[in-house]
Amino acid sequence: MKTLNDNARPWWKKGLPYFVALILAVALGAAIALVPTPFVIYGPGPTFNVLGKQGDIDIIEVDAPQSGEATTDPGEIRMVTVYETGGPAGGSVSTIELVRALLTPGFSVKRYSDVYPAGISAEQVKQVSQAQMTASHSTATVAALSYLGYKLPATITIAGAAEGSGAVGKVEEGDILKSVTTPDGVVHPMDTPDAPFALMRTVPVGTTLQLSIERGGVEREVEVISSPDPSAIDPETAPGSKLGIALDLDIDVPLNVTFHLDKVGGPSAGTMFALGVIDKLSGGDLSGGKSIAGTGALSYDGVVEPIGGIQQKMYGSVRDGAQYFLAPADNCNEVVGHVPAGLDVYAITTLPQAVATVEGIASGETKDLLTCEAVLEQSSSAL
Repeated sequence: MKTLNDNARPWWKKGLPYFVALILAVALGAAIALVPTPFVIYGPGPTFNVLGKQGDIDIIEVDAPQSGEATTDPGEIRMVTVYETGGPAGGSVSTIELVRALLTPGFSVKRYSDVYPAGISAEQVKQVSQAQMTASHSTATVAALSYLGYKLPATITIAGAAEGSGAVGKVEEGDILKSVTTPDGVVHPMDTPDAPFALMRTVPVGTTLQLSIERGGVEREVEVISSPDPSAIDPETAPGSKLGIALDLDIDVPLNVTFHLDKVGGPSAGTMFALGVIDKLSGGDLSGGKSIAGTGALSYDGVVEPIGGIQQKMYGSVRDGAQYFLAPADNCNEVVGHVPAGLDVYAITTLPQAVATVEGIASGETKDLLTCEAVLEQSSSAL
């Protein structure tokens, strides 16, 4: 009886086990790569020149005469965005997408449960984002017009008291806030949109304040103890405090400012919107022909507040041709060490400083502008 030794077996029979193993490994790897993961990816989103158009419509329309001869700014003031994958409206993130994001500069990854509460829907996220964008239109308009010297009377109505604050049981929805008296006896009228915000930045936590309110046509005094700012990184040590009340502002704006930007939400475009309004009302040459991107939520009193996703926004700016970037000073710890090549970043704290920074960039006089490195150095020195 004769048998075939291994050397006499056909090559395809000898390699078949290895070939099958390879096919199985590839299939397993592909399956793993496509498995959904509980993460959200943030990457550079589109940017928009607020001095330009979306389609055939100006992104910012101002129904008022400009000071001096109106021109078209040859430069750009770009608002920036973050693109999200894996959120309630963004589909799931696969393993291969997760790995790619972790290895790509300008992208970040967060666990879904750290970003969104359980059960939140895409529609709920959209509504919050749109409300934040609408609020940024209001703050940008008010801060820009205030900077330009416009008078903006306002009626400030209390929409409710924050749970756990010193205002609970002291104020009611519908009360009109007329004034706030500080412990030094100074009465601060609450008749402009910026008044409550500017005042409370100077009032320490735990300060007893006298609020003059109008309820049902009758004025009365109530005593409120100021609360920590819940949005601060460290509420107990952050400067200033809060009244602990939600406000509804009815502002007398002397001209019409309209913003046209579809499918974009969030609060972080306020500063760039305000710069766009100022540009349009002051001759149209603020940028000096430069491409300047930036970000920052804006308060009614013109303070630039920190935002999320600043690294993604810097990378998106470079991709779209920006040479300069304005960053909220409170975001500087996320900026230093992460600036993409080709981008000069300057820190801003208020709208007037943002205007001065843009003017410095436009004129080429940038040596005295505030950098994020200087901000962190100042913070370290203050410790």
